[in-house]
Amino acid sequence: MEFRKVMSNNINHVGYDQNTGKLTVIFRDGRVYSYGNIAFKTYYSFINATSIGRYFAIYIKHRPYQRGY
Repeated sequence: MEFRKVMSNNINHVGYDQNTGKLTVIFRDGRVYSYGNIAFKTYYSFINATSIGRYFAIYIKHRPYQRGY
């Protein structure tokens, strides 16, 4: 999985595996969360959002996750 640095106050990097639909978010404080069954369209909208943090809070944060990746 390749990670992309993003412009956000809380999120540092985002990675996405298109084969599995796994989205991994690395926060500035070092926490790592992985989310499954994320459509590419959601990932693309997330990394291109005007506010990455707001998009995360509205569309991703509530989904089931696991710590780490």
